[in-house]
This record gives sequence, structure tokens and C-alpha cells, in this order.
Amino acid sequence: MAGLIMERLQEHAAARPDAVALRGADQDVTYAALAAHVDTTARWLREERVAVLGLVLDNHPAAAIADLATQAANACVASLPPFFSDSQMWHALRDCGADGVLTDQPQRLEAVFRANGAPAPAFKSITLGGKALHWCEGVPGRRDPGALKGMAKVTYTSGTTGQPKGALLTQDAVDTVVRSLLPLIETKPGERHMAALPLSLLLETVAGLYAALCAGAAYVVWPLAKVGLSGSSGLNVPALVAALLESEANVVISTPVVLRMLALAREMNAAPPMP
Repeated sequence: MAGLIMERLQEHAAARPDAVALRGADQDVTYAALAAHVDTTARWLREERVAVLGLVLDNHPAAAIADLATQAANACVASLPPFFSDSQMWHALRDCGADGVLTDQPQRLEAVFRANGAPAPAFKSITLGGKALHWCEGVPGRRDPGALKGMAKVTYTSGTTGQPKGALLTQDAVDTVVRSLLPLIETKPGERHMAALPLSLLLETVAGLYAALCAGAAYVVWPLAKVGLSGSSGLNVPALVAALLESEANVVISTPVVLRMLALAREMNAAPPMP
């Protein structure tokens, strides 16, 4: 394992093996278990010779494990937002050259293939972090994954002015950003960071998942519907408030619009007091 995040994960797994690292809606994953899941998944990625892994996943501990395992396997990950259209999803999967795709939405991926005139993907079942997932080879006509050699992440814009554009990041670049964030966020071991954004967004992955794990905190990664998100802009404020209270979150990343809606809900006495 190489890189800041992997080093900190191993340190916490050794020093605080029973501390919660990932808190899902249906299970918790300790630091010791997370390190073991990441190691096993990284070994599987190497056996499958995956250089670029595509992820089409809802927020769940399995999504975090898959992302982290690419670092341990020295592979590249392309995590795609759930609100991408079929055309955007197809373009991104071809553009990044994903050798394979992990998804908890096989019907969605089948629709993407079908909409672009490709044969239905041949799925294999795989269990990751206690969640049943589906694995298939990359889309036809994809870029040579070797073009992304040395990259750790490729993240795509929303494509509002055309097809999504991929930005490439090395592991060193990611580690540098995480190091700069840790003293600003000041998350402490044992505290809780709740993901209120899709884990497929770079902001949530780097400033949320990576920063929380480096700090030894618990990363609460519940399905998007449970935290009130739907589509690219749908927000159920009561569901978000309920999730914040239930998770007892110390840290959450949000947007100005969402924060204004939470403030308005409080002014209208439509939401209970929050810490």
C-alpha cells in the first residue's frame, strides 16, 4: 500500500482496530475490517488486471472500499455521478478506458449499453463490504486504459456545455490536498463525518472520505435517498435533517443553497434544532 490515505488507514487499523471507520445504513465497518476489505479487493483488481475501474454506485461502504482499493492496487478509479444521462455515462466510460465497471444498478447500466447500440453487459456477481454488486467488462470502443497510467483518479464534470470532461489526478496530488485540509477541517478521532453529497463527487471523496479516514473518524455513508438527495438537484430537507440528527454528525460538506434551505427550515420551525 502506498500513499497518505493507505498509510493512515493501516495506522488506525493497528492502533484502533475496533473503531468504526465506515458507518452504513445496514452495517458498520471497523478500521481493521476496512483494511482487510481493501487488501482483498485490491488483490482481486490485480488478478483481473484492472488498470482503470469504473464505479456506478450509490453511497454505501462498498463504494468507499472499491475507491480505496484502487489506491492499494495502484490503479485508477472513475466514479461516475448517478445523475449522468445515458449518453454522458457512456461517453465517460469510453473516455476513461475503464477495464470494468462495478455497479449496484445493473438495470441502469444495461440501459446505457442498450441506448448506445451495444450488446447487454455480461454481469458477474461480487460481494463487497457485505453488499451484492455486479461486475462487467468495460464498454466497447473504450480508450486504451494504458493512457491513464500513473493516474489515481479521473473525475468528470457535469457536461452542461457538452460531453463530460475528465480531469486527471495523481496520488501525490490527492495526498497534497488531503494534507492541506486536515488542519482546516479539524476532524478528531471518533467524530463522525456524514456524506451529504454523492461519493462520486471529488469534493466528497477527498474532503470527506479521505480526510475523515486520515483523521481516524467515522465516515457515515448512507444511501443518497436516506440523506434526502435525488437526481442532480432534488433535495428532501426533512430527510436531510433527520439524517444529520440520527448520524450525530460533527462534520458535513454541503453547498450554499442547501445551507440556506436548512436555515430557512429552522426559521419556519420546520426542522428541529441541530448541533
